Amino acid sequence: KEEGSTASRHLLLQASDKLHVHTFLVRRRRLPLPDHRQLLALTDISELEAKTREVSHLAATDSLTGLLNRSRFNTALDQQLYMVCRYGTSFSLAMFDLDGFKSINDRFGHLVGDKVLTEIGRLLRTRLRGGDMAARWGGDEFMVLMPQTDVQGARAVVSDIHQSMAEWDFDLDAPLQGSFGISQATVDDTTETIVGRVDEAMPYLTRAAVDMDYPQAQYVLGFLRDTGYGGAEKDSCAPARLW
Repeated sequence: KEEGSTASRHLLLQASDKLHVHTFLVRRRRLPLPDHRQLLALTDISELEAKTREVSHLAATDSLTGLLNRSRFNTALDQQLYMVCRYGTSFSLAMFDLDGFKSINDRFGHLVGDKVLTEIGRLLRTRLRGGDMAARWGGDEFMVLMPQTDVQGARAVVSDIHQSMAEWDFDLDAPLQGSFGISQATVDDTTETIVGRVDEAMPYLTRAAVDMDYPQAQYVLGFLRDTGYGGAEKDSCAPARLW
């Protein structure tokens, strides 16, 4: 495909065969002839484009888990909050950490702990729905952003993650468990308020709350929202940061 205006002096041209896609920088120069002929010079910049994409991927990805890093996830979260405020869309956010992760590092060593984190990344990439985004928030804390999902839909996603963790082979002597927090975004939310709610809810939305006592967990989340945890309301839609 060709990108750019026919009036510009530089164009990008992509050509593909059965195995590869090549990107060319096209330089155009008009010749001083009556019929307005043009001279085109093509430079293959496929390798440069591939390296640029690789650098962009590394800048957005946590190297251990392969998930989004915190910075890139914050950008996606800002964009979703803008959509909620501007267009009335909806999304839910989940946060969880790994129960007893410090003891795993202490008992088996940090290499085993790193392997557990790597497997959590694989688990999330395998189990999440298309459109959902997962990130390593820090240490053994993870975030899951679920666009167009209310809190009940988010609970189903979290329940699936929790069940998958119990069945996943982490090569440990006991099943791995986690503590979860869930919240649905409102038009008054900022990044700080919604992250504050899911962080505050994590000690309450434990395995029993996720699997057996959802009304109680919902009450906790409702209480945190009604108390206005996390800061004052905002009075306008802040523009999303673009990635």
